[in-house]
Amino acid sequence: MGGNVPLGYQADGRTLKIDDKEAETIRTLFDRYLEHQSILDVKEQAGALELRSRRRERPGGRVTGGKFFDREHIHHLISNPIYAGRRGRVSGGFLDHSNIAPCSSAGSTAI
Repeated sequence: MGGNVPLGYQADGRTLKIDDKEAETIRTLFDRYLEHQSILDVKEQAGALELRSRRRERPGGRVTGGKFFDREHIHHLISNPIYAGRRGRVSGGFLDHSNIAPCSSAGSTAI
């Protein structure tokens, strides 16, 4: 598996395992979106709760992430079907994993 592992998961070979602490952040974002149907409201509430993206330390010591969620990031998370546990194609096969978000909301095209 290549690339960045989605927030809320940790790589485990060719599968993704739920990271309980990060998954709580994802669930909070989805719950707020389902309640308010507004990404701007979710962004404001996430900021008030001090929710942040995953902090990653890159080779050479460069640090990325660890920032407050912006509207684009929240939209990407809310519309990403991986949070509904949908299978994704990876090199040499498919990626199976558990869902974090309610299946009816993750990857919705109604956003």
